Amino acid sequence: MDPVKYFLTEQRQAHCELYASATALILRGAGVPTRYVTGVICNERHPSGRYFLARYGNAHAWVEAYDRQNKRWVVVDTTPPSVIAAAARADSWEEGIRSRGDYLRLAWFEVLSSLRRGHLAEGTMAALALIWEWVRYLMTHPVWGSLFGFAVGLTAWLLFHQRKRRPDDHLTPDRRKLQKEYRKLLRKLRRRRIIAREETPTAAELLAIVGRHPTMPPQQRIALTDFLNRYLVRRYSVRD
Repeated sequence: MDPVKYFLTEQRQAHCELYASATALILRGAGVPTRYVTGVICNERHPSGRYFLARYGNAHAWVEAYDRQNKRWVVVDTTPPSVIAAAARADSWEEGIRSRGDYLRLAWFEVLSSLRRGHLAEGTMAALALIWEWVRYLMTHPVWGSLFGFAVGLTAWLLFHQRKRRPDDHLTPDRRKLQKEYRKLLRKLRRRRIIAREETPTAAELLAIVGRHPTMPPQQRIALTDFLNRYLVRRYSVRD
């Protein structure tokens, strides 16, 4: 049996092609010029708001009938909305990932297009907008947002504690105490303007500075030289 005839006489549930075919034949039988049209329903705006999405699942068939009085073609779509919705329905999580990937591809093509045309400023702005869109998506996503926030927090915590660590944290307690005394000496010498405020000389360099300082009292020079020599022996001795 012909599919359209079976649809009209036996089974009233079908896909859009049979609804459109039956409508076209009925209208033509009534003397109304019709044409069978296929295309895609584009009523889904992309989450970015910049364009509409056309999916394979939104493929559709409908009829255009000629209105002789107004001399124009009008759309006649007899497919029930439930049939259209069922055909277009998709898993929201999967579609969300697809939509985001589609937008990122479009944005990336815009960046490349601007750069190829020599529009460096436009391409740079498009690249920054692309990065911001990706970050905004990660921040607002119910799952990825939590992971993104955790990753940012963990990175900040690691950087903070890395900055707090001193270069001598790996030393033994005795050498760490010795290093603390050396830093204390440097602060004292800075206050007395024996070394510059931004200067952090090594013990060997400081020995040379003390040895050639023109106004340092002899007793202070001897005491500093003795401390620095003992520091060098204890700090860099092979034994702990």
